[in-house]
Amino acid sequence: MSEFEMLDIMLKIKKSKSSLTGTLSLPFSKSISNRLLILNAISNGKVKFRNLSEANDTQLLKNLINSKKRILNAGNAGTTFRFLTAYLAFNGERKILTGSTRMCQRPVGILVDALRKLGAKINYLGKKGYPPIEFLPSIPSFNYPPIEMSSNISSQFISALMMIAPALPDGLTLILKGKVSSYSYIKMTIALLKRSGIKVEQKKNHFHIPNQKFKSVTINVERDWSSAGYWFSIAAISGKSKFFINGLKHKSLQGDSVATLLFKQLGVDSIFTKKGVWIISGKRKNFKIPLEISYDFTNCPDLAQTVIACCAALGVNAKFTGLETLRIKETDRIGAMRNELKKFNCFLIEKHPTIKNRYWYLNSSRRIFPQKCKIETYKDHRMTMSFAPFSLKVNKFKIVNPEVVNKSYPGFWKDIKLVVHS
Repeated sequence: MSEFEMLDIMLKIKKSKSSLTGTLSLPFSKSISNRLLILNAISNGKVKFRNLSEANDTQLLKNLINSKKRILNAGNAGTTFRFLTAYLAFNGERKILTGSTRMCQRPVGILVDALRKLGAKINYLGKKGYPPIEFLPSIPSFNYPPIEMSSNISSQFISALMMIAPALPDGLTLILKGKVSSYSYIKMTIALLKRSGIKVEQKKNHFHIPNQKFKSVTINVERDWSSAGYWFSIAAISGKSKFFINGLKHKSLQGDSVATLLFKQLGVDSIFTKKGVWIISGKRKNFKIPLEISYDFTNCPDLAQTVIACCAALGVNAKFTGLETLRIKETDRIGAMRNELKKFNCFLIEKHPTIKNRYWYLNSSRRIFPQKCKIETYKDHRMTMSFAPFSLKVNKFKIVNPEVVNKSYPGFWKDIKLVVHS
């Protein structure tokens, strides 16, 4: 089926149960899988893994790493593009890396500048600072100075550099300036490097990774906490639910495991067992949905759309910070959220008396549920799954281009059918 045909597809959803129950096995973590693919390649196969994610982004990265083609197309996969940029810089081949129209609008200049300082030969084939880019055979330099980067950029740039650092002749010293954005993903990268036998020295925002050998190791990929967020939202909005999610760990490499704390404010309790976690709503006596909450998404931006949509559905006003990176994702996620929230008379308003104090205020005080509604998803998997829980409240609910969930959670609609309609 072509991309153009998919744009015309709509998914109709209708709630058929008053109380939701079910047992779910979420996809394996895309974030962990993508890092392990790069570490596997950098280590010449020493770093192995089990339970690789079936998400489109991960399978694409796997195929592109092994591709013999000169032109590699990362499509709309940001992590894939950024990790490949660092990996291809010194693999000795002449390659061109490109992507979708949206990908070619997403900046990559900061990462390219850093790689050039390390000795990489990279050319822009279009607008400076943006894809597509061309890699020429390069040899890493010696005695290069520490790489300094602004901390409010995408953490994927930082992780990409960290993963190739052990293979650089002088290793890498990385200095991050300012408040670090999405630090949980950097912590994930460091944890996986350490599990792979790599020493990482850190003093606050200064990191040093020497040149060193990877050890032979096999790492198990965890179940995906970002995907779990949608089920926390469904539990909160349904008002009465009891799900068991297999394999989710309380002590996780993933920053999105904070979903348990975040959604507790919205009436969802979590009970961990050796095999997974129970997600329960509607059991807490005298619980009342709060009138207003506040949350900083600096370290868990992939939960932002899920929580914003959930708050809107519950009629909760909210103050959010840490949303800056959402503008340069698969779509302008802030703009997309604003457009779709208006359909429910909810408004996401940017407030920034100064850049340092910028925040976004969600006004849901006059939230409505129309009899019918069609959600545009902007080819963004997280838009699709964040708004899917509204189907519990809207009689005739449609989602355009539902297949976009394959980017991270291919079985989402199957699980929705199992829990909501069985």
